[in-house]
Amino acid sequence: MKFTSLALLFLSVCLTSAITSGDALFRGCGVYVAKYSFECPSKYSKVKGGRTGGCNCMSPEFMATMVDCMIRSKGGNIKRGFTSLIDDCKLSSRSNLTVDELYAIHDNASDYWVNSKDVKNKTETHYYPIKFTQAQVDQAQRAFGAGFYAKYTGQLYGGLMCAYFGVIMLAAAISNFLKKVAPKFVHNSTNNKFALFFRRKLINPAFFGFKHSTPVNWGPFSMSLPTRAQGWVVTGYVVMFIIFMFIKYDVYDGNTRYPSKANQLSRIVSDRTAVLSVTQMPLLYILAGRNNLLLWITGLSYDTMNLYHRWVARVTFTSVFIHSIAFSALYVNQGTYKTQLAKTSNVWGIVGTVCGGLLMFFSLRQFREKIYDFFLLTHWAFVIFFTVGSWYHVGSNTYYEWIYATVAFWAFDRAFRLARIVLTGVKAKGHVELQSDVFLKIKIDYNNRIWKPYPGAYAFLYFLRPTWRIWENHPFSAYPSPVPGEENKIVFCARVRQGKTLQMSNYIAKSGPQTIPVFVEGPYGHAQPVDRSETVVLIAGGIGFTGAYSYACRMLEKPNVTFIWAVQFISHFEVFREEIEHLASHGINVIVYISDETSDKPIVLEKNYGSDSEVSEKTDSSMTLDTRYGMADIKSIIDTSVAEAPGSIGFFVCGPPGVNDSVRKHVTNAMGQGKGRVDLYVEAFNW
Repeated sequence: MKFTSLALLFLSVCLTSAITSGDALFRGCGVYVAKYSFECPSKYSKVKGGRTGGCNCMSPEFMATMVDCMIRSKGGNIKRGFTSLIDDCKLSSRSNLTVDELYAIHDNASDYWVNSKDVKNKTETHYYPIKFTQAQVDQAQRAFGAGFYAKYTGQLYGGLMCAYFGVIMLAAAISNFLKKVAPKFVHNSTNNKFALFFRRKLINPAFFGFKHSTPVNWGPFSMSLPTRAQGWVVTGYVVMFIIFMFIKYDVYDGNTRYPSKANQLSRIVSDRTAVLSVTQMPLLYILAGRNNLLLWITGLSYDTMNLYHRWVARVTFTSVFIHSIAFSALYVNQGTYKTQLAKTSNVWGIVGTVCGGLLMFFSLRQFREKIYDFFLLTHWAFVIFFTVGSWYHVGSNTYYEWIYATVAFWAFDRAFRLARIVLTGVKAKGHVELQSDVFLKIKIDYNNRIWKPYPGAYAFLYFLRPTWRIWENHPFSAYPSPVPGEENKIVFCARVRQGKTLQMSNYIAKSGPQTIPVFVEGPYGHAQPVDRSETVVLIAGGIGFTGAYSYACRMLEKPNVTFIWAVQFISHFEVFREEIEHLASHGINVIVYISDETSDKPIVLEKNYGSDSEVSEKTDSSMTLDTRYGMADIKSIIDTSVAEAPGSIGFFVCGPPGVNDSVRKHVTNAMGQGKGRVDLYVEAFNW
C-alpha cells in the first residue's frame, strides 16, 4: 500500500541521514585542518577533487592531523568520519585508502606532533602533523553537528508527520473494513451513550458553529471549515509542525562556524524547514490524487482527502517560506546575499518558493469557484515549477528519494486516469440537451461490462470539441437512465454556472441538442451504507438531486424510503420528471418542495415501471405528486421522521451548502432520540 511504501522510504532516509551525520566530524575537522598548509608531493600539487584535495590526501602530515582530530572527538561518529575521508580521497588522488592505513599514518606521526598553540604562521608549509586542543576538536564536530542534526531532525520530524497521517488512514481503514464485514457489530457498538457523545460532540458537527459546507468569510477571503472529525486530524498535524519548529536546536556561544547566535539560528532553522518541506511532498501529492488507493481502503471521501491536501499544502509552504526567509537573513548578515543569489540552485529555490506562494494564492476559494478554468491551468503550471524547482534546489541525493516518491505518486495517478478513460471507451458519445435554460443533461452510451453506475459514483468528463478546451474536465454525478430502452445509457446532469457549463449552454441554446464525443474518466466515489437503516430519508437540494437519486435507485424495493427534493421552480422539476416518476412507480415516497412559485394545479406523474410488459399489467398508470410550496423546514422534517421511525433511521443529504449544514446540525442533535440509531450521510462535493 502507498503508506507502507512511504513508511519504508521514511525509515531508509532517516537511517541514511543518521549515518551521514558522521560527516559532521569529517567536515568540522576538515575546516580546522584546511587553515594550515602542509608539504605536498609536487606531482599532486595540481590534482583537484573532493573537499580534501589530491595534494592533502597524499600528505602524511595532513592525513595524520585529520585522523587525530577525528579519533579524539567525543561526540562524533569516527567510523563514518573515516569513511567520508576515504571516499573523498577517492575523488582525487588516492583510490585505495583503507581504515587500517589511516591508523598507521597516525601512529607513524607519534614522534612529530606540534601543538596548534605553538604554530605561529598557519599559511607557511608545515612538515609535521598538528595536534589541536581538546576544546578545538570538540568545537570542530559540534559546529557542523548542529547543522547535520537540524537536517536529521527535519527528516525525522517530517517522517513522523507523514506517519501521523498513516495512523489516521490505518484507523479509517480498520473502521471501513469492520463496517463491511461486521455491520451489525459496528451498528450496536457505536450507539451506546459513550459512542453517542463522540458522534454528537466530537465527530459529526462542524468544527466551529454549524457551518461546514457553507464558506466562512474573513474579510476578502473565505474558506470552508472542517467537520470536527476532520478538524481534530488537521489540528494534530498542525500542532506537530509547530512543536517540531521549536525544539532541539543547538545554539551556543563559541560556534566556530557561525559565531553569531542569530546566524546559527538562521542556518539550522532553514536546514530543518528545508528538509521538513521536502518530506511532506509525497503526502501532499498522494492526498491530491483522484486514484488514491487510500480512498478505496479507508472509505473516506475525496472531499475529506482534498481538505487534508490543502492543509498539508499550507504547512509545506509555511515551511518553505520560513526556509527562504531564514537563509536570506543569514546571507544578508554575512554580506553574501548577491553572491548566493547568482547560484543556480538558489535561483531554482526562489522559483519554487514563488510558485508555491502563487499556488497558495490562486487556490483560494474565490478562484476555484469563480474562475475554475484559470485555477486549474495555474495549478498545473505552478505545481510543475514547484516540483522542478525543488529538485534542482535540493541538489542532494539524500533528499531525492522524497521527490522520486512524489513524482511516482503523480505518475501513478495520471496513468490510472488514462486507464479509466480507455476502459470506459475512448469512442464514447454524449447526447447533450439544455433543459429549463439552467440544466445540461448528458446521456452517454457506456461500456457496462466494465462498470455500472452505483450510489455515490461520479466521473470526470472531457468534451472533445477543440473550441471547448478539451484538456479541461469536470466531475459529474453518474446514474442510470430511468427511461425504458436506455439501459446502456449513463446520465450526467450539471447546473449552468460559469466556465465550461456556460460555454456549453450557449452552444446548445444556439444549435439545439448535440451529440458530442467525450472521454469518461471514472468511476470514482464509493457508496455509503445508507440502506442499512430500517428507515431512510434522502434529502436533495437543486442539482444535488443527482447524488440522492443514485442512492434511491438501489432502494426501490426497500420499504420506508422517503425522497425529499427542494427546488426553486416547477420548470426545474420537469428536468427530472422521468427520474421522479421512476422512483414513485416503485414505492418511494417522493416529496417535492418548490420554493419560488406556487400553483393550484397538482403535478400528475405517469407511472414508469421500467418496461412495457410491467406497465401493461398495471391498471392505474398515473398518480399525484406530493408537492409542497415554500421552503422546506429541515428541522421539522428531521424531528418528525425520527419520532415516527419504527427503528433505526438514516438521513442522506446532497444539496447546496446551506441545506447540507442544516441537515448536519439537526440530524446530529437528533442522535440518541427516537426508537433506534440515527445516522447521517453527506455528499457535499466541497472541492
